[in-house]
Formats: sequence, C-alpha cells, structure tokens
Amino acid sequence: MVDIIDLRRGTPEYAGDERGSKKQRVIDLLSPFRRSNDLLASLFLLFDLTAFVALTAVLVRSANHRMAPFLSAAIAVFIARLFIVGHDCCHGAFFSGSRANAMCGRIAMLPGLVPFSPWAVGHNTLHHGYTGLRTRDYTFQPLSAGEYLALSSFERLFYRLSRTPPGVAFYWIRELWWKKLLAPDREKFPSLNRRIHKRDRLLVLLFLIAWTTCVCLGRGAGTSVWAAGFWAILAPTLLWSWIMGFTIFVHHTGPQMVWFADRKQWSFFESQFRLTPNLFPPKVLSVCLHNIYCHLPHHLDVSIPFYRLEPAMETLRRHFPGEIVERPLTLCGIRESFRTCHLFDFEKSAWVTFGSLAGKEEQ
Repeated sequence: MVDIIDLRRGTPEYAGDERGSKKQRVIDLLSPFRRSNDLLASLFLLFDLTAFVALTAVLVRSANHRMAPFLSAAIAVFIARLFIVGHDCCHGAFFSGSRANAMCGRIAMLPGLVPFSPWAVGHNTLHHGYTGLRTRDYTFQPLSAGEYLALSSFERLFYRLSRTPPGVAFYWIRELWWKKLLAPDREKFPSLNRRIHKRDRLLVLLFLIAWTTCVCLGRGAGTSVWAAGFWAILAPTLLWSWIMGFTIFVHHTGPQMVWFADRKQWSFFESQFRLTPNLFPPKVLSVCLHNIYCHLPHHLDVSIPFYRLEPAMETLRRHFPGEIVERPLTLCGIRESFRTCHLFDFEKSAWVTFGSLAGKEEQ
C-alpha cells in the first residue's frame, strides 16, 4: 500500500521532459534540505495537537462570550498548523519513515476534516506534478471568457464569488473539500474511490462525531449545546476553510502568474518558477502557519519539510537571481490579485477581468 507519492520518482512528464542543466542544478542545490528531523517533527506535532485540544477544552469549559471568538480563531490557526504538518507527511517529508508519515499525517489532518489519501492523489499527483497546466491542475484553475460565458447563471455567480476575498472559503468547501475529497464523482474521479480512500473518509466522519460529542458533553455550566458547537467546531472550521482557500489562491494567482492550456508549451521546472511566487507575509503570520508562504522550494522539491524551507529559499535566491518571482504579501497586492485575476486568455497568456465581459453575460 502506497500512501505517499514521491514526485522525484513520479510522473513520466516530470522525469523525461527537462534534462537540461537547470533541472539538475535545482535537484543538487536542494538535496541538503531534504533531511527530516524526527525529534523536531515530533515536537511540532505534539505542540500543535496539545494546543488544539487545550484551546478547545478552555473554550467549552470556561470561556465567556467575549473570549469565545478569540479562542475560536486560535483553534482555527492550530487546525491550519496541523494540516500543514499532515501536508508534509503526505509528501513523505515530515518524518524519515513512511509509516510515521502515514499514521501521523492522518491524525494531523483530522481537525481540518481532510481525508489523507484522497488529498494525496489530487495534491501530490495533479497539483504538484502539473502545476499551472489547466488540463491537469484543478486548484483555482482559471476559466477563459468563453468557458465562463458557457456556464449556467448559478455557476457563473459561484465562479465570481470564488474570486473574492470571502468567497475563497466557499471555493475550498465546495470545489475541493466536498467535490474532490469527501464526495467525488465516481465517473469523473475513479482514482478517488479506492478502498483506502473510503476508509479515510470514514475516519474523518468518526472524528467529527467524536469531536462533537466531546464538545457537547464537556461544555461548562451555563453554556448551551448550540453555543459550544458553534464556537468550538463550526466557527473554527469556517475560518480554517477561509485560511485554506486564501492560501491556495495567493500561492498561484496574481498578475504575474501564467497558466498553460497546451501541454507542449508547459514544462515542470519553468512552471514552478513562473507560477509559484515566494511571498513575504508579516513574520508572525509566517511563524503561525509554519512557513507555508515560502512556497517555491516546496514546489521544486516536495521532500523538503516546512522547517527547512527558508534556508532552501535563500539558496535558490543566490543561484537563480532574476528568475524567482517574489513579492510581499500586502493588502494592496492581495487586492490587486482579486481585482484583476478573474479569467485567463490562454492564447495571449494574460488575465482578463469580468469588466471586459460587460453586456455579454445577458446575451
């Protein structure tokens, strides 16, 4: 049983298309950062799990109405941190052993209600194996103007919503979590309906039942079941969904990002350099979310754990000056991406705004 896909030995496209010196230079430069530190990894996992449980317990036992929103937000942050741990486990990068990665990855992803093995199929194989190739990579894949106009009114409305700051949460919930992970179409995604995938979905359901039961039975005197369930489960889950949707959006969407429709024009390493920017969020955000916005070295080598991403990025910066897309994660930059990156003209390799369709949607 193979749960974790190693892209260095993965798809034929990865191995066969780019045999030039750039590929080898990247592999050689990043190889020192692949080392897993099992003690450090265990401490990260233990700390995040303990904090998630402790914050939940404090909220349902003794938090007042003023403190509940802050504790709920903190729980969401630790759900995100645990997911990032599980994400690295899914790549086989967090621990040195495959069994530890498979077991701990499943545990770490449970608070985010993400089934481990279905996530591995879509994320490891399609997103990482074919970043920016619209026939394979379905993560926040932009539509052309013609494709958008061919949608039903409801689907056009949802597409518009998904490219707004609040709407990224609904994109994650509907398009990725529900349609790809929890309830994938059997005909469209037969590879997501293996027995192991069903077991992992059942594991998520059992965790949700246990989580709900503990919150309801453990609540303090004077706290209603509805209040406990909302602040300890629903609110953190919604905020976590927003964190997830927002992070996915900014990782691969921006005025400088390019998507490809033609497989012949796409190449693995060039797509990573052109479509995976290195973002500079406030330091506190980077620490809170396990360096997740230091994204380029992770896409070039998924075997690098998050606690080695920043030194790996420094190495890339020294050896590929002028080729790396870097920008601070600022409110102005975020607003610009949401304002301009709506549709994509694959012939001109340029973003198109909804404003350019004025009058066409009613035709």
